[in-house]
Order: sequence, then structure tokens, then C-alpha cells
Amino acid sequence: MSEQTGKKRDPDAARCANGVERVRTGRAIRRERGVALGEFLPKQFKVECERPFKKLGALAGIWEEVIPEVLGVKTALVSFQRGILTVEVASSAVGYELQGLLARGAERTIREAFRGGTLTRIKIVVNAEIQDVPD
Repeated sequence: MSEQTGKKRDPDAARCANGVERVRTGRAIRRERGVALGEFLPKQFKVECERPFKKLGALAGIWEEVIPEVLGVKTALVSFQRGILTVEVASSAVGYELQGLLARGAERTIREAFRGGTLTRIKIVVNAEIQDVPD
């Protein structure tokens, strides 16, 4: 019961009133004071674009040295995030060959040569859009 009127309050009405209040207050645009896009964007760009691609470029040079050209032309380095290098391959057969090569020591060689961070693993993904160059 409501203390003021002595009547029972309808639970559906209370739920609707809460929903209306949420919608009403949700429309207001809340802006943080002191955060300007001019300050935010350069930092965010550096974190999300510049650093990862700089590391990916360093890895690409090492990749070309370690991986044989016959296999390298059928692969593409896609991203390096949180220590995981993602490599796209032209087919599952190429992925199998690459996995074997990495297991036989190529992955260790790449890790030792890479100074841009910690390389924890190499993830191989099949992408049919990469042209499978015949041997």
C-alpha cells in the first residue's frame, strides 16, 4: 500500500512509469566535460592503428625471410593483436603445409627475430579469396 493515500499501487503502472522515466532520461545527451575530440582521436589512432601496423610490418619482413617463397605467396599476414599473429592462407592444404613448417621450428625462429612485442601464437585462417598460385 502507498503510505500517502492508503491505496494499493498497481505493479504494472509502476513498471510502466519506470520505463517511461528511463526513456525520457535516456534521450538527454550526456557529454563528459573536458574531453575534446582533438585530444582523444590522435591517441586512439596511435593505439588502434599506428602501433599494430608498425608491428605487423616488422613481422612481414621476418615472415618473408623465414617462410619459403613458394609457400609465402599463398599467405597474407592480417593482424597482430594481443600476441596473436593471424595469417590467412589460400587453402586448407596450404594451411597444413604452413602448420607443419611452423611446428618444425619456423615459429621459434620468427619469435626470436621479432623484437616488437611478445608473439604467443600464430593463428592460421583459410581465405578462399587469396589466389592459390600453382607450384
